[in-house]
Amino acid sequence: MYSNSSKRKEKFKTLLQRTSVTAGHNTLIACADFNAMNSAWGYNEYTARGRDLYQNSMELDFTLITDPLHPTRIAYFMSSDTTPDLMLVKNDVWGAIT
Repeated sequence: MYSNSSKRKEKFKTLLQRTSVTAGHNTLIACADFNAMNSAWGYNEYTARGRDLYQNSMELDFTLITDPLHPTRIAYFMSSDTTPDLMLVKNDVWGAIT
């Protein structure tokens, strides 16, 4: 999934809730370019979208698999390396994803 950074009001809670219901007790992997800044995945600041995504994913028992120490976007010119691409997992009972 790709979330355009210009669409600041985009919410992920409904998407995560619906996919959780559909998956039931099966392992669910959510991968996306969320474009949501939060210190939990390596940013020095956070946006409302990043705060909401973090809170929603925690409330719904998702675990962050993406390692913030390994950015998924390499910087150019005056910007810094970032991690807009995240992998979240739920119901990983065997620990196979981590």
